[in-house]
Amino acid sequence: LKKALSTIVTTGRGFVYSQAHSLHYALVGDALFSVSADLATIIEIVRKTPTSVTFGAAAGGTWTYGFAAAHGFAAAQQVNISGITPAGYSGIKTIADAAPGGDTTKFTVTGVGVDIGAATLTNARVSPILSDTGKVYFEHTKNGTAIVTMLQIPKTSSYSSQLFMIAAAGAVTRVTAANWPTDIIGAPVSIDGFLFGLSAAQAEIYNMDLEAPTVITSANAFVAADTYADKPVMLAKHHNQLVAFKESSTEFFYNADIAAPQSPFAKIPQLTMTIGCASAASVVQTGNNIIWMSRNQNGGLAVHMMTGAQAQKVSTPFVDRILAAMESFVANENVESTYLSVEGHELYLLSVEGSIGTNQGIFGIGVFGLAVFGLGTGLNTYKRTLVYDITTQQWCEFSSYDSTTGQQSVFFGANAVSGPHVSNSQDFTNTLIMERTSGDIYEMSPPPIGAAYGATYKDGTRAVTVKI
Repeated sequence: LKKALSTIVTTGRGFVYSQAHSLHYALVGDALFSVSADLATIIEIVRKTPTSVTFGAAAGGTWTYGFAAAHGFAAAQQVNISGITPAGYSGIKTIADAAPGGDTTKFTVTGVGVDIGAATLTNARVSPILSDTGKVYFEHTKNGTAIVTMLQIPKTSSYSSQLFMIAAAGAVTRVTAANWPTDIIGAPVSIDGFLFGLSAAQAEIYNMDLEAPTVITSANAFVAADTYADKPVMLAKHHNQLVAFKESSTEFFYNADIAAPQSPFAKIPQLTMTIGCASAASVVQTGNNIIWMSRNQNGGLAVHMMTGAQAQKVSTPFVDRILAAMESFVANENVESTYLSVEGHELYLLSVEGSIGTNQGIFGIGVFGLAVFGLGTGLNTYKRTLVYDITTQQWCEFSSYDSTTGQQSVFFGANAVSGPHVSNSQDFTNTLIMERTSGDIYEMSPPPIGAAYGATYKDGTRAVTVKI
């Protein structure tokens, strides 16, 4: 099953299922979509630019439409106009002024029969989603008695972070709390009714007010992750604790019930580790475990999994060799990770892409000595997806059929969601995965009872190549 969002925008950035809303939310490129549980209905909720405006195609008449602020438009926003005569009027136009009544808000079309109406031309976006690349994070939290979905666009070198609250399907508001930092990195985390975010500047963990994810009353509502002076990377949760990943260390915090205006959480000094995180995008929560691409204080890369209060190294020397070759370009934009639960197996997918120099390759795991290159890449660039089977404690690689080249290429997944999702033809819980480079949503499904297993293990209609 494939639901194509790439016909609208590209680059899958985040994907989640909200049980409170009975909807999926997918951020693809610069647009946020709601996707029904049965995958039948896809609705665009918020978009950066352009908003598409289509006029009726019948001949005759002169029509004027004003891109007013009352319809959700803003100055400097780009609008894609189509369906008009002459065709020269079509294309992407920039709104100079969104003030009501201003002449510059209007676009006059000659030779058009019917304007499809202001109601259908309303732009539903609430504010620009500034960046259109890079991983985003979803989290569910309490807003009073309601469960809402939070969307965090992390701080990048070019843009400040942005936090949105999705209260219901289509009800999206940007959080503009004065005391909430604009340099939040990684994911927001909700524990005990508080929403937390990790600030990049001082490695401080800020929290919103209790069950109020859009309000932070005090500028002192934070606790510092400052045992070591390395840079913060990512915030996560492990059981009932906050976990602050930094470049070469990790710190833990618990709910000490400290009264406002301070943070309610306090540090657990004895649990601090000198193992850090190489990339926020590599961190995955797997039930009671956290798995991530780690970096120690000597700079070496590995993969660790946290179970209980222990962090266990799960990467092998062979995997570490591959990670070592990737170290020069490991960054959030070059890394994706996700978790799949398929037919009794728990899988951690770690995808990396980048450039390593002319005519170089990185040795494959399955075929010793064979350099593996990715889709559409030269000899100096590649994509790899390493997969750790938590159930069997073994590593493998994932690939996918490329219809353009007719060859196997490396699968580069962004986010996956396991159940409850029911396709039109199946009535069991399945697993959906978003492909990062297209934003398309795929289903990884076991065969129905009594079906031929041989027909299941395919990418669409193409058999996946397996090398042993």
